[in-house]
Amino acid sequence: MSEPCCPVVCTCHAYLACSNNASQADPESGVLSRSGVFDAGATVDKPTNAYVMMMLSHFSYPPSFIVGGRGALSQDVFDERFRATVLPRLGATAMTSLWGADDVQAILLESFDALFVVFAGSNSAADWFSNLDALTHNITTTDFSATPVTLPRGFFLQYNGSRDLILSAVSAKMEAAPFKKLWFTGHSLGSALTTLFATRAQRIGLPVAGVYTFGSPTVGDAAYVAAYASLGLASRTYQYVVPKDPIPTLPAAFSHPTPEISTQRGCVRRRLNEVADARASSGAAHTDTALGAAAVAAAAAAEGRDGERGVVASGTGSRRMLLGNMGDSRVPHSLLRNYAADVYKCQLSPEDRANVPDIEYFQYWGLME
Repeated sequence: MSEPCCPVVCTCHAYLACSNNASQADPESGVLSRSGVFDAGATVDKPTNAYVMMMLSHFSYPPSFIVGGRGALSQDVFDERFRATVLPRLGATAMTSLWGADDVQAILLESFDALFVVFAGSNSAADWFSNLDALTHNITTTDFSATPVTLPRGFFLQYNGSRDLILSAVSAKMEAAPFKKLWFTGHSLGSALTTLFATRAQRIGLPVAGVYTFGSPTVGDAAYVAAYASLGLASRTYQYVVPKDPIPTLPAAFSHPTPEISTQRGCVRRRLNEVADARASSGAAHTDTALGAAAVAAAAAAEGRDGERGVVASGTGSRRMLLGNMGDSRVPHSLLRNYAADVYKCQLSPEDRANVPDIEYFQYWGLME
């Protein structure tokens, strides 16, 4: 069955909501709809939730709506294109962009049961200045706890310049729909802002359901990490990193508030299982207990983690060799080529993949008419 408003698509899927009216309280399909894969009430990390949050983070970058990736995009044009091309495909109900001081760019995205606060990463000279400033200067504040905490100055100044604008908008939306779950996400510099804004939101009484970060730099000292945990956020924060991405190690003087989750967690094991399943279904299965045990042991070793949420180990080159080049091997920090590609291949089950759009398709939503 053809999708009349998406002529490039020849098959209908639950994640595709082209014919939806996004102004409905409950769109019929899309990853954020009632029939979609995102679980707003989740209290643990779910790969499908992580993948959807990566989708949202991608669309927070204005260049994802520019044909050819060049030129500038006004906020009004960004909003218009987002609402026309992306909002209905997600199965969301409303979108508001908030562009604050120092080039902070965020979107508030609403679904039938959740409010998402999504921050764009480095996208301008001002952003890169903040990155550099974060590496070279610190600042102390009581914005996140009664006990002073020390942060990279560049990140704090960007947060502080847009704090009232963004959190007042979030407060108004949560007051209008208190039953909705509040989620924060972002990539790169956007992840640092995500963490700071989620901390402040929780402290001022806006209950945060969950936080997803992708390639986040470090954000605070030991006092900040303690404050984050005391607010109850550590257990619902999921910090994804691609092995060998250098950004999560900087600035070196600071720490992350939660352990890292490798995007390639369980990847070798999953690939081995899928190959075995394919062989079994074709009648070519061959049972070899010793070989099977060795493969499982090798997979566990190659995962380079300590438990389900362990810190990524340094010996991760073998996985990249096995899985092929999933992005820029020199600096594996790309949201789509590295983070989303890893999660799609390594974390999502075949059933999950059938219910989400693949990267090669959804990255072009912002460019569709």
